[in-house]
Order: sequence, then structure tokens, then C-alpha cells
Amino acid sequence: MKNIMYGVIISSMLTGSALSAESELKCYENKEFMKMIDDKALVTLYNGIKNDKMNEVMMSKDRHLFIIEYDKSSDGNAMAAKQYCVVGVLDDVTFNDKAIEYLGQLLEKVKGQKT
Repeated sequence: MKNIMYGVIISSMLTGSALSAESELKCYENKEFMKMIDDKALVTLYNGIKNDKMNEVMMSKDRHLFIIEYDKSSDGNAMAAKQYCVVGVLDDVTFNDKAIEYLGQLLEKVKGQKT
């Protein structure tokens, strides 16, 4: 149910073109992926767990959305995985106003808390 909710949230947020960059759909070793995060200035929009795998949605400043999958670390450190797989890329991503309002309300609930 939680995964369906995330799917609905993301699909309602995205209104731009969904052209996939096939050359980027591959798995990266930790060091190579950390370099990609720095080079593309990726930030995490959200993450979740599905079948003991972490799924993370990251966005770059040039409005590319990357869907990443990696093994869940036993200590909870997202940067400790051995391998990160880019399973999806969306280009020219935009957000609708209702999604921004929804996310703003969620952030208000946890404002000042350590997450």
C-alpha cells in the first residue's frame, strides 16, 4: 500500500516529458556513484524500502529525476552500499502546485526534528 501511495504521489508531481536516457540506466560501484552525485549535484527527494532494497528518487539542478535502487545497509547508511542501480531517468521534470503544497505540509510536521 505504501509503495502505491509513493507511486501516486510521484506520478501526480510529474507533469513534464518522461523521456528516458537509456545510456544512464545501469549499475554503478559506490565510488563511481558518489562521483556522479557530486558531478550532477543530485539531491534526494524521497526514499523507501521495497523487498529489502532501498529505492531512492534523486533530482539534479537541470531537472533530471533519477530512480535509484540499492541494497539496504545494516547500519542505515545510504552511502555504504557497494552498488547503486539507476533504474529510471525522467527528463525535464516539473511539479504541480498540489504536490508542492502536500510536501510542504509534510515538512512542517517534522520541522525541527531529526529524521
